[in-house]
This record gives sequence, C-alpha cells and structure tokens, in this order.
Amino acid sequence: MKRLIIIILIFTSCISNKKSSEGRVEFYLTRKRLESSAGVRLADFYSDGEIKRLDSTRIFNMEIVKIDTTGRGSLVVAGPFKAEESDLQAIPIVSDEDIISFNLKNNSFSLSKEAKQRIKELNVDRIHGKQFVITVDGTPKLTGYFCTISLSSYANNHTNYILIEDFILRPDPALYEIELSIDYPEIYKALKLRGKLN
Repeated sequence: MKRLIIIILIFTSCISNKKSSEGRVEFYLTRKRLESSAGVRLADFYSDGEIKRLDSTRIFNMEIVKIDTTGRGSLVVAGPFKAEESDLQAIPIVSDEDIISFNLKNNSFSLSKEAKQRIKELNVDRIHGKQFVITVDGTPKLTGYFCTISLSSYANNHTNYILIEDFILRPDPALYEIELSIDYPEIYKALKLRGKLN
C-alpha cells in the first residue's frame, strides 16, 4: 500500500511539473543581428557610389539596410526576419514569470517592473532597433524589434515592433501590427493556457 501511494505521488508530481512548464512564453534578444527576409542587399542592386548617394546623411548601417524592389524602391531598415533557437541569447529578457497578462483589445503586455526596467536599459539603436524573438516553450514563434518612434516609420509593413517610448509614456508596452489570435495562434493558446489573456 505504501508503494502504491509513493507511485501515485510521483506520477501526480510529474504531471503537475509537465503542466507548469507547458506554454511558457518568453522574449529573447538575438545573439547578433539577423538578416531581414525583405528586400535585396544594396550591394547586389547598386554601385558603391549609388549607395553613398542613397545615404547622404550617413545615419544608416548600409550592411543591414536593404532595398525594397517591389516598385517603391524604399529602404528596408527593420524588415521581418526568421530565427532559430540557436540564434537566441541564453537568458530571456522577459521570462514567462515576467508576463503578467496580455490585453487583446490593445495588443499590450502587462510586464513585471523588473522586465520593464531591463528593456528600458537596453542600448537600442534609434535607427536600426534591436531584434527580439517571442518563444513558446523555447521555440521561436514571433520576431520583431524594440525600436524608437524614429525607426517605426522605416519598419517594413510586415514587421512587428514594440516602441521603447511605450515603457515611459504608457503603463504597458503594445505589440504593433498584429492580431495575436489570428497571426500567432501558438502564442495566443499558450497565454490562454497559462491564464494570461485579458
């Protein structure tokens, strides 16, 4: 009888541990800048002289920036990108425990004070932004940029971004350009599973 009780306790413990680790949503920074899938590298499209004329102000890192060849010819400074687990830093900048809730009406995360402070203290390039990846149980599901208002005007139409200014001007940072339940159902389901949807 004692053995049976021990086996039942071990089994129950395993199930509850598995459940508590399922659906973990976390934000990671990338180890290095990942190339955008939008546009064409400038060097493949323009001569060195033409590239210098494009960036007469010298504010862009032309190794990162691409050109949109779909007819508009605009610069792609912060375009969409793909990430693998190996591209992520070892420790999340926002852990699952830091995410208090996600508000579906205004696409905003309610985060712990510590997470907000870590993001405020990021050295975000005001022109190129800083790449982040949202994962579910360690698997990348959404990519985007922490950026400033000045960069948001250069963001590609298919780019997700969170404005650093939101951490100062608003109670909760918003994730722009998405509808979570439609665009990223895995993140939506994970947040729902953990009771973090408002």
